[in-house]
Amino acid sequence: MIGIAEYYSAELTKKIRRGQNESREKGNFVGGGIAYGYKVVDKKVVVNEDEVEAVRTIFHQYASGRVAREIIETLHKRGLSHRGKPFLLNAIYQILRNTRYIGFYTHNGKKYTNTFPSIIATELFNTVQAMLAKNTRGSHS
Repeated sequence: MIGIAEYYSAELTKKIRRGQNESREKGNFVGGGIAYGYKVVDKKVVVNEDEVEAVRTIFHQYASGRVAREIIETLHKRGLSHRGKPFLLNAIYQILRNTRYIGFYTHNGKKYTNTFPSIIATELFNTVQAMLAKNTRGSHS
């Protein structure tokens, strides 16, 4: 009896993963947390107009040399929030590193380019990534 249940569980896992991968290839949102600046409408990811201004501000200001604390102050002065709360440092850095903002993400080593619409130009994203790499400090153990 245990062998049958184990076999059924393994088969079900394969079918679910296959279905999720097919949905990803069609450009559908499969679930999980949605990146700030996006929302899901009818299984498709679309730009959230209420949040996109904050994302663009974060990228442009970081690229112009402002540090995360200054960016947070600017966002706060403009009345922009991160899902109803003030922005935190890790939210800023998470946004700056997220490839979804240039239109792709990877899952299990496979790159998907048809799910997230691009919010940031690739050149701006690459500039920010270079600046982040340069500004990275050593281990914080």
